[in-house]
Amino acid sequence: GADYSKIATVAASNSSLKHSYTFEDKNADRNLYYYRIRIIEINGITKNSEVILLRKNNQRLPLKMKVMPNPIVDAFTLAFEDKINGVMTVRLIDMSGREVWKRVTEALDIYNVPLRLTGRSFNAGTYLLEVILNNEKAVAQVMVQQR
Repeated sequence: GADYSKIATVAASNSSLKHSYTFEDKNADRNLYYYRIRIIEINGITKNSEVILLRKNNQRLPLKMKVMPNPIVDAFTLAFEDKINGVMTVRLIDMSGREVWKRVTEALDIYNVPLRLTGRSFNAGTYLLEVILNNEKAVAQVMVQQR
């Protein structure tokens, strides 16, 4: 994000020794925050720290993914916003709710999972691609084209 708001000022110590500073954001009521620190040096020069992402109570974000390419002909990639780990079930479901394709694979600390629609016995059309990983589910609508 580019829009930040000031939440506090922490006064600097008047010393040449190394100091650590802490601040608790008591107004944090969401699960996800981006923070940065603005540092104003004694000579008036202003610097901003790197932006960090903090999750309240160590909560994970919902599983979010993109399917590329879409439409799918044969090979496709599931691209996740966060690195994923664990056994992943991927299902292709037709618009009547019937599972037409399924793969189970293991993801080890990766963002992208390449897959192929092998053993195809279904028609081109619109489907739901469902991914279940560590008891979280993500669903995307995809178009499947004939080879």
